Amino acid sequence: MVSKNNMRGQRGEVRGCPGDRRKALVQAVLADGVRSRGSGCALGGLIGLGGAEFRLPLLISLFGFAALSAVILNKAMSLVVVLTALPARLAAVSVAELSAHWLVAANLLAGSLIGAWVGAV
Repeated sequence: MVSKNNMRGQRGEVRGCPGDRRKALVQAVLADGVRSRGSGCALGGLIGLGGAEFRLPLLISLFGFAALSAVILNKAMSLVVVLTALPARLAAVSVAELSAHWLVAANLLAGSLIGAWVGAV
């Protein structure tokens, strides 16, 4: 077992990278990443299907939509995302491969529709 004293220098630095230099480098990289990609990543996350869970509260609280209008807009945005992604996904996996699993897709669709109906009633 290696003790802490063997891995650290006299001033508590990790060997090979002085503490101040490493800290400055990490801060610069994080600041640059947040400035250049942070807003794009956040926007991309809100556009995707997983972002639908986060879009709905934002549409209601931040943009002032009524609940029903927010749900309708949120579903429409999700539909646009699915329709946009469909050609790219069909290019990656052929329709023949997908059609071999039509029963699984039909079961998922039926379960979703029944669950939505039960939840709405």
